[in-house]
Amino acid sequence: MLYFVTTPLLFIVSSVIWSIGEILVYTNQSIFILSQTPISHRGRFNAVLPLITGAGRAVGPAIMGKFITLTEIKAAWLLIMVLISLASIIMYFLQLPSKRSFRKSFKTE
Repeated sequence: MLYFVTTPLLFIVSSVIWSIGEILVYTNQSIFILSQTPISHRGRFNAVLPLITGAGRAVGPAIMGKFITLTEIKAAWLLIMVLISLASIIMYFLQLPSKRSFRKSFKTE
């Protein structure tokens, strides 16, 4: 979204949207992932999830910093837009099986 921003107002709107998304993801990600895992593996997932997110937060700025150094900031936002779009499509297809099983649980025979 910041790829297309040309005015301060659009920058503020974009920042608010990104912030709301970050809040929703950060507060709900562990609950969602733990609800999708077997009870016998919840402790393991609870331990591994912060390691994965921490590794991403440690390595991500270095990778993106190098990318911005080699290109420009606008290219970084374009890359982020493509990656987020791809992740959204993958998440949509990942939720389809659980959506079907949820609907089956409410069907009456």
